[in-house]
Amino acid sequence: RPGRRAHRQVGRGPESCTPRLASTVAGFGGIAIIIGSVTRCSRFIFGLRRSCESSIKGPVIRPLASCWFLTVALASGCTAVWTAGEVPFVPTPPEVVDRMLQLAQVTEDDVIYDLGSGDGRILITAAKRYGARGVGVEIDSDLVERSRSQARKSGVSQLIEFREQDAFTVDVSPATVVTLYMLPEFNAKLRPLLEKQLKPGSRVVSHDFPVEGWIPSRADKMPGDFFHDHTVYLFIIGEGRQR
Repeated sequence: RPGRRAHRQVGRGPESCTPRLASTVAGFGGIAIIIGSVTRCSRFIFGLRRSCESSIKGPVIRPLASCWFLTVALASGCTAVWTAGEVPFVPTPPEVVDRMLQLAQVTEDDVIYDLGSGDGRILITAAKRYGARGVGVEIDSDLVERSRSQARKSGVSQLIEFREQDAFTVDVSPATVVTLYMLPEFNAKLRPLLEKQLKPGSRVVSHDFPVEGWIPSRADKMPGDFFHDHTVYLFIIGEGRQR
């Protein structure tokens, strides 16, 4: 906003704002933008700290995996967003989205449930590329609205829907594919729900974090940035690979 006001003042003419004053105001606008970015990153890091602290009582791997989101945020210039939910929204790269859908062997006959759907990119890609139907479940209302808007722009709103809902309260029984990008403790809590409601042969695909107690049918590594490589896990319900 400070930047916008400065722009309007300069646009009124030389009488209303000298070049020196314009530079000064623009400088304050830049400082405000930096402060805003730091504030968003601080909120994100604070949320990560809470997540890590809540995991200390579990196995050592849990807090370490939870804090991985911090590495992603810092490596990408803090593009992660701490939403109204308990899991930070870190967008899945397009190439990882493609691999997730390929591993699940998605077709137009599938119904995909994306738990923690963020900006909706997984379902939108699946609908555009394969004609698959789907339901996105996201607790943050802003992300839900963004997803719905993008689905309309992409011409696939007739195939997919986005619900503002807690992932732990959703009925996933219609799903043939479930996609996840959640912290390990959330995957562990979701496991009983998935085991109870999903039909044999249903596929669960998770980005970066496994489901505790399940042995993946596949675990594909993908190159990422300097700090982090991606892993895509495929689980198939009823294959006897749960431990």
